[in-house]
Amino acid sequence: MRREMTKANVEFDAIKFCAFATLPEKKVSGVFCLAYLKAEPGRIVATDGHRLHVANMSPTLEPGFYKVERNTNSAVSLLSMQAVEFPNYQSIVDACNLTKRETHYFPTFGSGDECTPYSAVIRAMDKETTLNYGYVEQALQYANEVFSVGDSLSPVYLADSLGLYEAFIMPRTM
Repeated sequence: MRREMTKANVEFDAIKFCAFATLPEKKVSGVFCLAYLKAEPGRIVATDGHRLHVANMSPTLEPGFYKVERNTNSAVSLLSMQAVEFPNYQSIVDACNLTKRETHYFPTFGSGDECTPYSAVIRAMDKETTLNYGYVEQALQYANEVFSVGDSLSPVYLADSLGLYEAFIMPRTM
């Protein structure tokens, strides 16, 4: 079954945010699926293996897996799929160990620190790693208030202040 989600849909922003973490050009099982996991209080999750986006809300989508067929500024087209192998994303979240990390807030312009959110994240990271700028730019459209970094092998965490939108982006070595 095909679903067209537009800005009129209450969960459009959540689906749009998660759709960023899909790569339709890659034909790998499970990596371009949005999954609403019924066992949790309400969540849409997507990952392409390099980043994980989680929207914490109660979607009206039926529980299951969806292939992102089209993703534009005004609409996201989803195709319902049979069960697919979806990665254990909770292990990524747990590996971040967010309770032991220092939380940073993005600088507000005019505060004396005129750096961009991307450069604020890069400054806090290990000097031997970097991030895919496009991934960060997409995530910052929704997860743009707090971030934390760990060691050079753990994902960078970006979120809004309410924790509705969370992005985990794997660093790259330089």
